[in-house]
Amino acid sequence: MADNEALIFELVGFAAPSGGQELRQTCLEHLLGFTGTESGRRSLRKTDIITSLVPQIVVSSKNNETIAKYALSSLINLCSEQDLLLRIVETPNIIPSLITHLEGGESELTRLSGILLNNITHNEKGSNKLLQWNDAGRKGLWIKQLIELFAFKEKTSSEDPRAWIASVLQNITQVPEGRNVMILTNRSTIPLLVPFINDANLMRRKYITGLIKNCCFEDSVHSYLLSEDVDLLRYLLIPFRGTHDNFSKEDKKGMVPQVIPPTRYVEPSVEIRCSILKVLLILSSQKTCREKMRSLQVYPVMREADKTETDDRVKSAIYEVVEMMMLVEEAEGEADKGLNIKPMVEDKEGFQVVDEDNLLGVTEEEMRAAEEQEMRAKDQEKAVEDIEEI
Repeated sequence: MADNEALIFELVGFAAPSGGQELRQTCLEHLLGFTGTESGRRSLRKTDIITSLVPQIVVSSKNNETIAKYALSSLINLCSEQDLLLRIVETPNIIPSLITHLEGGESELTRLSGILLNNITHNEKGSNKLLQWNDAGRKGLWIKQLIELFAFKEKTSSEDPRAWIASVLQNITQVPEGRNVMILTNRSTIPLLVPFINDANLMRRKYITGLIKNCCFEDSVHSYLLSEDVDLLRYLLIPFRGTHDNFSKEDKKGMVPQVIPPTRYVEPSVEIRCSILKVLLILSSQKTCREKMRSLQVYPVMREADKTETDDRVKSAIYEVVEMMMLVEEAEGEADKGLNIKPMVEDKEGFQVVDEDNLLGVTEEEMRAAEEQEMRAKDQEKAVEDIEEI
């Protein structure tokens, strides 16, 4: 152990930005392995490793792309420790450097930059730093850049490394300041993002749905979300459309057109289906919104979705939405005082780790399996809660 610590101290010294390129690359490769272990991170917190790594995520030439990759991967792993994460957040210029990579081509550096920014914004201080909340003249500027990259930057590969921006945007809406920037300050943002609820990419669908759910904690925007300007219900109901054609003429009266046949689609992710249903449930907590949802025929869509649904968690969530749709308004009494929805909590398991043997990171299949496992664990731990938060 003592020998390893001495070696770590020596490697950190040789990995400083002022050192020779070949020596730095070799040292950073070895340090990456140490950042992937708890004992290694314990030793590294005694060094100035973060001060050394952050300047090296900037690529000044093709020759040091590998160095930037090792530096980014090491920083991602160091985020596992809260004290090291805070040190990373407080390091000057780290966010502009990551955004620069996200603006570039679809490379490994793009993906790693998205993962690191995701980790940074799991911390409230990191979210507020990205929001530039204390800088009146620049507040929300970085968020605007990220949204434009996410929504408009052309995808040139199936890997879609900028999908990580969706997770970053979800993270910042866990804090009131993030919801303010996302939905209250600029009313053109949410209409730009809601179509990604139906995107082909799993991560984009999952995290934009989570973002919308977070924004629903601002009661004042519920009617706006259901307005024609946003058209949110269309994107929330399409994932439950299924392959049936059982809607009567009465059902179709007022129904969102895209939900009516020949649309054929069911969201394959149980977690996303549950998340969408929670959005519908939160929106239905206000009488005016319930009436709007009834007029757009949410009930028939839920009724038919329940007939083919096989997951008990989803069926239970459908039932909660149906209950709200079937409320007799005169008998509601306390219904408009809100649901038992708890405040946002930080998702401690959301951090991503990259080790020296897996620089390509987690595959979509592995992510799907991890999501399902995480969902089962959360259901067991929070079975008594009405609404489980991200």
